[in-house]
Amino acid sequence: MKKHHLTSRFLFFFSAGKSVVFLFFLLATSSSVYGQYFLKINFNGETNGIKKNSVKYKTFFADSLSRSSEVKKVKNLLIATGYLSAEIDSLVSEKNELNVYVNVGEQYKWARLDRGNVDERVLNETGRSEKRFRNRVISPTEFAATQKAIIVWYENHGYPFASVKLDSVFINTNTLSAKFLLE
Repeated sequence: MKKHHLTSRFLFFFSAGKSVVFLFFLLATSSSVYGQYFLKINFNGETNGIKKNSVKYKTFFADSLSRSSEVKKVKNLLIATGYLSAEIDSLVSEKNELNVYVNVGEQYKWARLDRGNVDERVLNETGRSEKRFRNRVISPTEFAATQKAIIVWYENHGYPFASVKLDSVFINTNTLSAKFLLE
């Protein structure tokens, strides 16, 4: 039925001699139907709190590069919300449609993040106390901000080559314990 509908429009525009209108029609239909790329993300295995519609993502794209970028955004969003082992399991591409299968994995939480050899005063002045992390979902962004705040504090107090990393890391199921190591 759609082919007949398009054919009748084509004949109408062509027979009416309105080539400009026909050209506009041709461009409008080709960009709205033929230039689109579709994306569907399927979550495999344990979803542990990820509900089917809770991860928002775009489903229509003008090009495949934008669509690939959206897949990376979804993976990074999962990691940022504590699903540290989230990974793209497989991709199935058929014409302009891409089905992505994501293994979400467990959501990780801090069991404990000790100050290690970082002065307690530094954590207090930077607003990064040990309590801030206890039993909270691990956020790589928040952890990186904490590292940076500690390093900046030490740099501003006469230690220009300070670095901070994790030491004594222990993973138990989906919880992580560690302590800061200042060098």
